[in-house]
Amino acid sequence: DRVIIYSTFPLSNQALINVLALYDVAVIELNRTMTLKKHQAALDDFCMLTWTTGHHVLIICNVGMVGLNLTCTNIMVIVDTTWSALDDEQLCGRIFQYPQQKQVHIYHLIALATLDVFLNNISFDKGQLHSAFMECMDEISEY
Repeated sequence: DRVIIYSTFPLSNQALINVLALYDVAVIELNRTMTLKKHQAALDDFCMLTWTTGHHVLIICNVGMVGLNLTCTNIMVIVDTTWSALDDEQLCGRIFQYPQQKQVHIYHLIALATLDVFLNNISFDKGQLHSAFMECMDEISEY
C-alpha cells in the first residue's frame, strides 16, 4: 500500500522526511518549488512503484493539489488539522473516489492538550453547520 501524508505547513515536511528516513521509508515530496515537469515525474514515480522500487510515501501540502486525484493509494495521514470540514472532505476525496478498489483509511493526528483539539472541534462544528444548511436548502427554496 502507498501512503499520503498531508501537512498544512510545508516547513515541517523536512522533519517528517528525516523521521521516515530513520526507518528506511522511501519518501517523495510535492512542493511549490517544483516545476510542472518535476511535479508530474514525482507523481508518476509514486503511482507506478513496484514492491521493490519506488516511493511508498508521498508528502503533500495545499500547494499543487488542484485537480489532484490519487486513487493509486488508499491510506492518508493528516498531520495538521485542516481549517474546515469541507477542506478535510476534499482532501480525503483525493483518494476516496472512483476507481478506488481498496478500502480507504484516513488517520487524523490530533495531539491532546494542544490547539489541534480546539481547531478540530471548530472544523467539525463548521461541517455540521454546513450539512444542516445544505439539507434545508430544498425547504428554503420553496418560499
